[in-house]
Amino acid sequence: MPWCEGCNRYLSSPTVNPDGSCPKCGRPVDQVADDQVAGTQPAVGLNPRAPWHFKVLVGAAGAYLAMRAVQGIAWALQHIP
Repeated sequence: MPWCEGCNRYLSSPTVNPDGSCPKCGRPVDQVADDQVAGTQPAVGLNPRAPWHFKVLVGAAGAYLAMRAVQGIAWALQHIP
């Protein structure tokens, strides 16, 4: 991602001049990697854990589906001759 030191901002690739300079101030533009833009290091070889609220959501969805399955089985048993 292009970064202009003079303007102190990121530029989109199409806005950079063909010679690689900033369209506003004319200084050369540096290329910055996407992981530096986000301020994080790339996670190589790591297995990140799911956040707790995702686990709660999956548990609640599982409990709801289990309840609906029990209701479906009860309904089928009542309506089958």
